Amino acid sequence: MEAGILQFDPASEFEIIETFEFEEEIQRPEEMRFFTLDEQLNDYNEKVLPKKAKITKFEYEKIAKEIDRIRELYEEIITTTDVGYTVDVNRKSVNVDWVSPIYSDFQYTPYSFAESWNPLYSRENVGIPNFYPRLLTAIPKPYRSTGTSGVSMDETTEIVNEDGVNRVKTLGTYNRTKGAVHEDGTFDVIKLPMLNTKDDMKRKGYYIYTHLS
Repeated sequence: MEAGILQFDPASEFEIIETFEFEEEIQRPEEMRFFTLDEQLNDYNEKVLPKKAKITKFEYEKIAKEIDRIRELYEEIITTTDVGYTVDVNRKSVNVDWVSPIYSDFQYTPYSFAESWNPLYSRENVGIPNFYPRLLTAIPKPYRSTGTSGVSMDETTEIVNEDGVNRVKTLGTYNRTKGAVHEDGTFDVIKLPMLNTKDDMKRKGYYIYTHLS
């Protein structure tokens, strides 16, 4: 008996009885995976626990305080959503001594006192009005940001690299004061930012130091 080949016509010889859908969870690579805050803190807790047989109550309390600090900072800056998270890039500063802003890539800019500073004190320039504003805009600005990401630094602060070292101090925008008299006779002192008085430096994140006190 010779073997034969059975052929079917899907259009006329098959009938769909029932359809159903199912979802298959695909695990992403770790570097692309989104971890919740609790998952990250649990992982951090496991990594910072002392590698010894007996851990004291004092050591547990120090680690718990550190985790509480990280949680507080995270919840102030980061908002979680159903599909990920958003970062508050408009936040001006974080006022805790164990956190420092991280600068984006930058280059040092040379400054010539002979060309940019000394001429301000020449006989013909000293008597020109608005000497003080011209003096402020001539202050050396040694940094020029080259990074494409980050938020411009508007306040005077100290900022570090991604490893938390090589700290530099950047100058923010200078605000001059001016008196304002309102129609009702009240008087206020307002601040007016002066253009071209801050360093060209961007912040791209924050570095959290180990602080278990």
